[in-house]
Amino acid sequence: MSDAADKIKEAERLRTKLSEGRQTWTSIREGFVYVGQQKRFVRVSDGQIWEVEAFQKQFGYVAKSMQIPITTDGETTMQPMKQTLTQYIFGCVPWPGAGLKTYDTFGFTPGGEFENVRGTFNQWRPSDVTPKEGDTKQWDEHLAYLFADEDARNRVLDWYSWVYCNQDKHPDCALMIQGQIQGTGKSLLNLIMHRLLCGTSPTTITPRMLTAAHETWPLRTKLAIMEIRAADKRITDRLHDLITGPVIPVDMKNAADFTIANVLAITTEANPKNALAGLDNSDRRWLIASTDLGDRLLQPKDEASYYRPLYSHFNLGKTDKLEHNPASLAAVAYQLKKRNGGEYHGGRAMTTAAKVTIMAASASDLEKWLIDRVETGGTPFTFSVFTLEEVVEVVPHDIKVRHGAGLRDTIAGVLTDKLGGENLGQVRIGGDAVVELLKEHKITGATERPRLWTVHHQDGRIVREFGPFKGRYSDKALARTYRTERKVFTPDDERRRAAQRKRAAVEDAIWKAHPEQPQEATEPWDR
Repeated sequence: MSDAADKIKEAERLRTKLSEGRQTWTSIREGFVYVGQQKRFVRVSDGQIWEVEAFQKQFGYVAKSMQIPITTDGETTMQPMKQTLTQYIFGCVPWPGAGLKTYDTFGFTPGGEFENVRGTFNQWRPSDVTPKEGDTKQWDEHLAYLFADEDARNRVLDWYSWVYCNQDKHPDCALMIQGQIQGTGKSLLNLIMHRLLCGTSPTTITPRMLTAAHETWPLRTKLAIMEIRAADKRITDRLHDLITGPVIPVDMKNAADFTIANVLAITTEANPKNALAGLDNSDRRWLIASTDLGDRLLQPKDEASYYRPLYSHFNLGKTDKLEHNPASLAAVAYQLKKRNGGEYHGGRAMTTAAKVTIMAASASDLEKWLIDRVETGGTPFTFSVFTLEEVVEVVPHDIKVRHGAGLRDTIAGVLTDKLGGENLGQVRIGGDAVVELLKEHKITGATERPRLWTVHHQDGRIVREFGPFKGRYSDKALARTYRTERKVFTPDDERRRAAQRKRAAVEDAIWKAHPEQPQEATEPWDR
């Protein structure tokens, strides 16, 4: 057993002594530390935290049994102490080693020194599970039951394995296990992982904990386990910050704020398909695996004959005093350590079939409408270029009302993030005469310099890579395309169209005379 585990065991013995009512100054001195910047006492065995006043109220009676050396007329005698416990701790100690160990601030560093990590008190508590080769039959069978798709099963195992082998780092993506039916045992995997990573009780993260003004859960958490019951943009955004940020700010009530290194591994469980708000193709912060195969939903097994023995086997509750196998967790740890992350190396997640399903289910009513409108070629997406005003005009009234003043920005975001849309910038489409023509044709958003967009984003997309007149299409060509597709023509347009018709007639005559020569294709914005 490691030195850290030995210290945990000894601190636990002292904690038991405290709980049995045999508290002494020795057990207080060896079982607690003081963290200066945050003004907190901390119990070493489990990381529990006390404010100074609360510590004095709970343990102050220890001072009544303490004696200190008093020297009078050259003679030193032990006399009862007149100070309170906290006064004695903070005062000048009469001999070396009399006070508590003191640290600057808090930290959380898995795998590091148990207590002092660069002047911080490390709140991480090591697991008592040591990897050892053994039988993983129950673990393997439960994984196969949850994930009939082998690819999904391997991705989950790879993520767990990397987290276990790199406990002082955080993965650049979070794991979500989704299945529409409750009670299939998804949570068992995360409970086992927590036992392998930490020596403290698991912390289930709630939405309130993510958005609270004061919260200290990151100080005791390596594996953040959360159940997502419905899509919530605030929760999704907060989780994104925790997934990608290098540090985590900790706001402890009535104490100095501080930051800790981000070593979180975030794993979530969800039943509904629409569990994440705002998920798109570019978002690789989520590794999503589903226990369902298409429309075939995973059904739970019998509680008494399957789940209780399984939880008992891994000593995770629901035991009904059944026997558990202490070597089972060690065997799982050995399997994950030997796997060494598999094909996952701590970076962003690959897109999975489950992620595609959740993206579609989590889309807002506006997103779904826009995607359908583009795919079916509805106005204004029949045009090569269009304005947001033209899109807004055809959005159904009820959707407009729900999105209110943010409608334009939301449309722009969906076009960019989910439909390959491109903001082409403002383009001068003509002078006052052209604008009047557009208005006569009842073209929405007709101005002299409208901002044009396109979703023609494959080989034929319209791009201005290096500014006006330097990309594939100049402002002049874009303006001509905009006018032509709306059948609004300037005198120059009419002359150009007449010349094109004449050229086309000549080419048609040549082709009829020489059909073996291929015709030259033209782009719609050149016609």
